[in-house]
Amino acid sequence: MNSGNVSNCYSESSIAEGRYLGSVCGQNLGDISNCYSIGLVTGDIFLGGIYGTKAVGFLQLARAKSAALKEIVEGNELLKNKSSELAAEFKAAQAGQSAATKQIVAEVKS
Repeated sequence: MNSGNVSNCYSESSIAEGRYLGSVCGQNLGDISNCYSIGLVTGDIFLGGIYGTKAVGFLQLARAKSAALKEIVEGNELLKNKSSELAAEFKAAQAGQSAATKQIVAEVKS
């Protein structure tokens, strides 16, 4: 998997059989710019002329953010349970949250 940036490149190749296939790279976490490809890419899943998928990096980041949010919510719950004064302050601070944020927090708590 490529985690750097790729630019100003081209590929004249054909690739077959497999997953995460692309003529420049199979998976990429960095940026790809000013590249082109001439050739055929065939395989099972996550195929592309330049790169097979960039979603892997997105999913890894989403998982990391989800884990961080869960830790924050759990920490807040511990603080609220220790002090009724803190619980009231948390409730006041959360009053301005959007409905979407409130829903996400509720899902994390369950």
